[in-house]
Order: sequence, then structure tokens, then C-alpha cells
Amino acid sequence: MDKPPKELAFSLRYYFVWLFCSILIFSCLIGILLAALLNYYILSSHDIHLIAAIACFISIVIGFLCIWYGSIYLTRPISQLNDAVTRVSKGDLSVQIDRRKYPHQKAAFHNEIDELAHNFNTMTKDLQQIEIMRQEFISNVSHELKTPVASLSGISEILLDKTVPEKEQQELLELMQSETKRLSRLCDDLLNLSRLEKGDYQVQSVRIDEQLRHALILLAEKWQDKELQIDFQSDAVTLETIPDLCMQIWTNLIDNAIKYSKPSLPVDLSIFCEEHDNMVEVIIRDKGIGMSDAVKHRMFEEFYQAESSHSQQGYGLGLTIVKKISQRLGAKLAVDSILGEGTEVVVCFPKSMSES
Repeated sequence: MDKPPKELAFSLRYYFVWLFCSILIFSCLIGILLAALLNYYILSSHDIHLIAAIACFISIVIGFLCIWYGSIYLTRPISQLNDAVTRVSKGDLSVQIDRRKYPHQKAAFHNEIDELAHNFNTMTKDLQQIEIMRQEFISNVSHELKTPVASLSGISEILLDKTVPEKEQQELLELMQSETKRLSRLCDDLLNLSRLEKGDYQVQSVRIDEQLRHALILLAEKWQDKELQIDFQSDAVTLETIPDLCMQIWTNLIDNAIKYSKPSLPVDLSIFCEEHDNMVEVIIRDKGIGMSDAVKHRMFEEFYQAESSHSQQGYGLGLTIVKKISQRLGAKLAVDSILGEGTEVVVCFPKSMSES
């Protein structure tokens, strides 16, 4: 079995030891050679002083050249790294440091500076990806804000026309109220995402079964309007977590299940909550339209909406929030879906956030 490659081929610590030892050994050799010459030839004191001065001068020059070469060997990549950092600080995230290739080297990195250059290149690639995601996010937010704002602007212009019948005015006002609520929901979702990044929440003891019941009550109008049959089963389950974030998970997942459930089935929506092995598992299962594997792999992306969901209200942020909250709470998400049959979402929490 092959051994894994070493991290460093030649550590800087060994490099400095080798450099100074080489200078020391060379100086000793000069001294030995000088002593041998003095011992072999019986010279005058003047000749001895002259030879000693020449030997010291040669030792100093050679030592200086060794240190000069060693400093260039070390400072050149450091200067390149410094220039690269300066360019990144000015916003150029495309900069990459050229790493010297060593064909016969088996180690991952030649030395610590080579490892630092590799980590720098990785960092700039990650920053580029983050910047692309940030620009896409801003573009999507701008687009989603523009739609309801444009609708509100158009409705207000129509209402300013005094010739609009009273019945049509009422319909326009209701539409304006609907668009205002949509805009408010989008702002709330964006604020929730911002709060998740800050992480200013407190861990408390919470009854998950009570939270699920509360979420069903909050969404009662929606599932009653669709005449859905709910099957809710849960024991009394207590969890050490962040209550507000947990509640957002349940409302988003249940609302999503209601939205895509097919009405008038014996059981349209099933919710189970159970505790086992220091874990709390919540299963939310609907008999709805389901989704393909392609949709399932992208369902947690910001502003992503499948083709079949375009007619539904929403901005594609709800499931993104669910994923970010789950990561924040140390929970695991699993999604199983069959197109045309329904979707099952499993959320698995540790009993305490300290165990995650």
C-alpha cells in the first residue's frame, strides 16, 4: 500500500538550519585550511596576518553570497504574495499565484510559502464564487422587488382616473392589497436571511409537537380552503434549540406541502414527530404533484422555482431559509419525492444544539 505524500518537501525551519550550518561548516574548513598552511609553512608574522585577513575576507564574501541567495529564494515568493494580496484588496479576485513545479517532488507542498500560495489561490477562487452568488442574489432581489412595485404603480395610476367604476375600483384595491402583502412577505424573507447571517438568537427548551400544532393552526385557512385531510401524530417532544427558527422551518415546509397537495384525498398531508437515539425526527409528507430529480437538487437554491410552481405565489426564498436554518441548528434535511405522487421531507434534530 502506497504511503500518502508528505505535506512539506522541505520545511523553512530545515532550510534555515541547512543554510547556517553550511556557512558555519565552510568557515570551519577555511580555518582548518589556514591552520594547515601555517603549520606547513613557517611564515613571518606579517604573512600570517595577511593570510588570516584574506581567509576572513573570503569567508565573509562567500557567507554573504549564501545569505543573499537564500534571502532572494525566500523573499521572491513573499513579494509575489504581497502583490497578489494588494490586488485582491483593490477588488481583483481573478489573481492567482504561480507555484513552482518540482517534477520529482512527492510532497503536497515544497515548503510553507508554497502551501500559503496554494491556500491563497483557493481563497480567491472561493471569493470569486461568493461574488458571483452575491451579484446573482442582488439581481434576483431587484427583479422580484420590481414586479410588485410595478404592479402597485400601475394600479395607482388607474385609480387616479376618476372614470373608473366603483366596482372596478374595489377590485383594484383588493389587488393592491394582495401585491402589498406579497412585497411584505418578500421583505420579511430577506430580513430573515439577514438575521440568520448575524446569528443573534438564544437557545431555549421548546415543545416541538406544540410548535407543529401551532403551525397547523396558523395555516388552517389555507388547508381548509383546499379541503385537505390532515393526519398529525406526535408524542410530547422537547428540544433544546432556537424556537423562532424552528417555527420558520415548520411554517415553510407545511405551507409548501399544502400549496402542492392534491385536495379531496383520504389523507392529503401527514405530519409525524418522534424521538429516538437522542434525535428528534419530524416527517412532513404530502400527496401532491411531486418533483423530478433535477428540481429536487435545486429546490433549496435562492429564488429557484420549478416550472410547475410558476403559477403559485412565492419568491423561492422559503426553502432557502429552511436550509440555512437547518444548518444553523445542526439539523439534517432529507427529501424524497416521486413526480406525480408526492413529497416527503424529513428533518432530524439533535436533542441539544451542543450535540450537533
